[in-house]
Amino acid sequence: MKLFSSDFLNKFFLLLILPLMFCTENPFDGIDEIQVKENTIRGKVLLNDGSSPEDVYVWLEGFDIGKTLDASGNFEIVLPSTDVKPYSGLTGTFKLFFYMANFKLDSAHVVIQRGKLLHNHGDINGRGELRYPVYLRKILQIEITTTPAIIPEHFDGNLFIELVLRATEDTVYIQYPNKAEGPLAILFFKDENTDPDFIKILENSLNARNAPLTTDSISVEPTVWSTGIQFFQGFLPKGNYKIIPYFLINQKSIPIDLLNDF
Repeated sequence: MKLFSSDFLNKFFLLLILPLMFCTENPFDGIDEIQVKENTIRGKVLLNDGSSPEDVYVWLEGFDIGKTLDASGNFEIVLPSTDVKPYSGLTGTFKLFFYMANFKLDSAHVVIQRGKLLHNHGDINGRGELRYPVYLRKILQIEITTTPAIIPEHFDGNLFIELVLRATEDTVYIQYPNKAEGPLAILFFKDENTDPDFIKILENSLNARNAPLTTDSISVEPTVWSTGIQFFQGFLPKGNYKIIPYFLINQKSIPIDLLNDF
């Protein structure tokens, strides 16, 4: 949905860098840099439908650390220093999870010994990288449309929203607030360009946030929900928005700690 709509720093960094150019020795001897490099997990994740993987979340169990990918699907996860407890004593095989809501959860095995990454063990090669790229498979097709699709600046009327869910292969189970609007009972309006940190939450059904969740099955045949909301001037700042319905996809193998961290 679309809405219409230092020179000082350069000198500062120059002064900071010049004294370092005359150093003949590295006071840190590269120890920290070497430790970070050896304790860094790198890899690449791609989506089977060819879409951008930048929203995929990579999370390492046991350490409870994670991050999202860049636009190319690359990631780096640096393990905590072995001087930090309790990480210094962690030894074993841990799962590195790759999560995106409407894609099948996948994982790789990482072997840790006393808090240090072991190369050439599990799914990690001698360079600390995943042996092979990870390909996530889409399990749920999500389509959301609005009428009108483009809202003029002084629009004052009804915005109609339609959500279509369709499983790509096997039946998918979802949970959403037990309200008439289903997954549209709670809506998130996320600014895509003007202010990416801006998210407006609309409770489209009375007391939807506190409603118990109900479970529904989604097959390869499309399941459709629709609703209308009263849109008025000032409802949203000018911007280019993505509308995100609230529902959860049941994947039993997703660790609770991953979802809490995400």
